[in-house]
Amino acid sequence: MDTNLFEEYSKQVKDWQQQVFNTWTASFPGGSNQNNFSDTWEAALNLQQDWVNAALKAQEVGINIALVTQQELWHSYFDLFRNSRYTK
Repeated sequence: MDTNLFEEYSKQVKDWQQQVFNTWTASFPGGSNQNNFSDTWEAALNLQQDWVNAALKAQEVGINIALVTQQELWHSYFDLFRNSRYTK
């Protein structure tokens, strides 16, 4: 008898979880017909990849700006001392 009680309880929990899930997916735009999770998964991965690529590109641009700035600084520094009155 305890086995039947446990099985009935498990069935009720499963049914309740299914109802919650169906209600949750029905709240999305387009309703519960959008149960194609592989497309959603792929779209999420593509979005994350785009974010990472954009962040890496921004870092690349920032690093290049820093390198060019340092190059110009050092060139100006040495040009200043080459053209100073102490070297003539």
